[in-house]
Amino acid sequence: MNHTMSIQAIDEFIAIINTAIDSGNITILTQAISDYENKIPIKYINISKNIRYELLIENLETTCISRSTSSK
Repeated sequence: MNHTMSIQAIDEFIAIINTAIDSGNITILTQAISDYENKIPIKYINISKNIRYELLIENLETTCISRSTSSK
């Protein structure tokens, strides 16, 4: 992997991750991890997996809160 291509792939990956975070879309994040896993350094993949976990927790908390509020 050449240096320029690596930087470009990292930039693209970060842009996709930002979109996933802004929209709260775990599917976008999961697909980006899969698509870029062998194209960029593993530290970026690991960070995005942590972000995915946090988004999942947020989505679960939101779902639980909305269900408990609507059942009252």
